[in-house]
Amino acid sequence: SFVPKEDEVGVIYFGDLPQEAVIKKYETKCKVQSNHTTWGCNLQKVIIGNDVYSNSAYAYFNTIDSDIIAPLSFINFLKEHYLSSYLENKICSFESGTQSYRCDCTKMGQFPQFMMVFDGKGIELNNKIIFTDYLPRCFLRIRENYKSNDWVIGTRFMNNHIMSFDYDNDEISIYSET
Repeated sequence: SFVPKEDEVGVIYFGDLPQEAVIKKYETKCKVQSNHTTWGCNLQKVIIGNDVYSNSAYAYFNTIDSDIIAPLSFINFLKEHYLSSYLENKICSFESGTQSYRCDCTKMGQFPQFMMVFDGKGIELNNKIIFTDYLPRCFLRIRENYKSNDWVIGTRFMNNHIMSFDYDNDEISIYSET
């Protein structure tokens, strides 16, 4: 299998379909924690602006879910540090039917830098991954995991990064594409 280097052009296979990609930068590599039943890594911490959520947990990659599904403790951290002021100022509201936060993006300003740290290397997530825009409304694409304390990293993340699943070495590499 092709494992790209920084700024290298190569062919990456999505199933049986070859796809040429120019790699912007290597972001991280992590060891798979189980034998290919689920592909995942240890998520050491999440950094939002100057705030650090450091409850290490397993994060697995899933093409069925589009959102990032997070443990309740992270959702509470997010509420405490960011969402509470949006809720108080009526910029965001919680919709129980979809179990998501709906916000007026025109009043939010720029959401702080959001970074996930896998095996010591940070991967920055842009607002396109964190929010879905239906201007003037947008939805926070991070939901609570009601089943466990694991993270589920869905397609919104995966579609914005090149993922290399290396069966031979039990590793996942994550790259940014130009």
